[in-house]
Amino acid sequence: MGPVGIVLLLAVLLGALRAQAQEVQPENHGVAARAVVKWAALAEQVVQAYHAPTEEELRQAQGELADAVARLDARLSSDPGGDAWRRYLKWADFEKIASGDADAATLDAAYARLTAGYEGLKIRCFADVADAIFRLKTLRQMATAASGQKQFAAVVRRVSQLAVDYAAKPSVESEADLVALVNWLAQFPAAEPLVSAIAERFSQPNLLIQVDEDLLAAAATEPVDTVQPVHELILGTDVHGTGHVTGTRTVELVPSSEAAVVNLLVRGRVDADTIGYNGPATIYSTAVSPFVARKAIRITADGIEIAPTVTEATTSTDIHNIRMRCNHQLAQRIAWKRAMKQKPQAEYISARRAEYRLNRQIDEQADSQLAEPRKNFDAKFREPLFSRGWFPNRLHLRTSDDALFVEAVAAIRHHPAAWNEAPPAADGDLVVRVHQTFVNNYAGVALAGTTVDEAKLQARLADALGEVPDELKPEEGEAPWTIFFSQRLPVAVQFDEGRLTVHFRGREYEKEGSRYPGMNVSVTYRVDDGEGAIRLVREGDVAVFPPGFDPDSGARLSVRQQMIRRMLQRRFEKIFPESVVAEPTELPGELAKVGKVQLTTCRADDGWLVLAWKRVP
Repeated sequence: MGPVGIVLLLAVLLGALRAQAQEVQPENHGVAARAVVKWAALAEQVVQAYHAPTEEELRQAQGELADAVARLDARLSSDPGGDAWRRYLKWADFEKIASGDADAATLDAAYARLTAGYEGLKIRCFADVADAIFRLKTLRQMATAASGQKQFAAVVRRVSQLAVDYAAKPSVESEADLVALVNWLAQFPAAEPLVSAIAERFSQPNLLIQVDEDLLAAAATEPVDTVQPVHELILGTDVHGTGHVTGTRTVELVPSSEAAVVNLLVRGRVDADTIGYNGPATIYSTAVSPFVARKAIRITADGIEIAPTVTEATTSTDIHNIRMRCNHQLAQRIAWKRAMKQKPQAEYISARRAEYRLNRQIDEQADSQLAEPRKNFDAKFREPLFSRGWFPNRLHLRTSDDALFVEAVAAIRHHPAAWNEAPPAADGDLVVRVHQTFVNNYAGVALAGTTVDEAKLQARLADALGEVPDELKPEEGEAPWTIFFSQRLPVAVQFDEGRLTVHFRGREYEKEGSRYPGMNVSVTYRVDDGEGAIRLVREGDVAVFPPGFDPDSGARLSVRQQMIRRMLQRRFEKIFPESVVAEPTELPGELAKVGKVQLTTCRADDGWLVLAWKRVP
């Protein structure tokens, strides 16, 4: 998922946060006080365990860097664009880096190129080298620092206090501080207990999805109606005819705590009209075979497993006539007597043969239909996330007898997951509970330092949605913008007190070849779920100010700042209108078969956004 994809995700969610911090209730002060004692004690243990990086630790860090460069070299050697990347990176510098001959300036320049924000640089082979350079630089600096012990102790105590403050009164700014400092501390073995404790403290699931079985069934249900030739040899009788399969294909959920288990379920019957030849006898018969076929699909974080179809069928046969080559009555009676005697056994065999045919038929059709989703699960979900080191720390799927559940913990690159448990799920056919840390974490790693071109974003939207939404279309004759996102908090959201706010932080903007200074953009929506459809009502204007600017301070913007502020405000106020009404909408992909769904719940509080949709009757 590239930066444009992340922007699309944010545009769909719209949503975000309220920058105001929530008042800490009196009982929370007690929790915070107990946490201070715990974190403070742990911090002192870590401070006491610190030692300046040794020569052996520096050699180990250099070896890890050389290994990372070797992996990158191998990747570039097999990549069609490898030579272009080598030119951009100035590969001769990386050869020096791998050999240990690079000075601090060379390391700094290489690190700057690796973290320049281009989409390809997010792939793990590049990020691993950047991380290894950061580690070596940090250890070298601390190995020679005259006051290294004091600096380490200051960071440890600051982090322990941040952990307390963030748990009691979360804010996106304190979250960003915590991430940056923990990333620095993680380079030192002595800090491992504190780093692990923080990861454990902020490790609640930050994305939960619940899909009702009826919604899945509505998307999957379709009639079955096929006619196939029948040719069997049953108890010496050569049977020819046709089999007409009718029924319904749908899905059912199988309770499982280990995986999401979904049965492809086919209920129906086979009506067969056959003629059997056995010696001098010709047997005219019909048969009805009711059946239930199940094909289990098991979905985990590791992929999709598809089991063979298992069919249960019974067969009931009616013999309408038996003709003999000679019309002797005795021969007729013998033939009928023999046929009726063998009928139970023949029906048993026919049922097993029907099961075999149905198993094969359903497997061929289903395996073909499931091949693409199975491939996409790996190619469009697992592989892109793994290749960038962005796969959730934990992804668990399970099923009950009436719903499918997805639960994820995304605490990527020392970003915290949720600090609190998810609120109860709302009533709905599709329920999503997303914590602001889920959005912030992915936006932070995917968009930090990147460049997003508005024209490319519009093209991606047109490809994904079939058209560009009106609010994202530029004014007639207006040139598109390019946003150069900040490294710190490029996009951040907060859900609190019934409000959703989103912040964009651009270090620079470009339009028609002209560059403009950095501006931070923020917008807040209040959830209005009173009468009728749910609405998001914008509070005030879209706020556009330079980084660090306090509009209440009395300071004035420069003429150039005022110009870019007005242009950005006009553009973003079209993207974020004064109100957004939740209209009935179609779900994407195969789920579109269920018809339109209506957003019936939208709650934003204490970091959580709870959304629920119900099918429109």
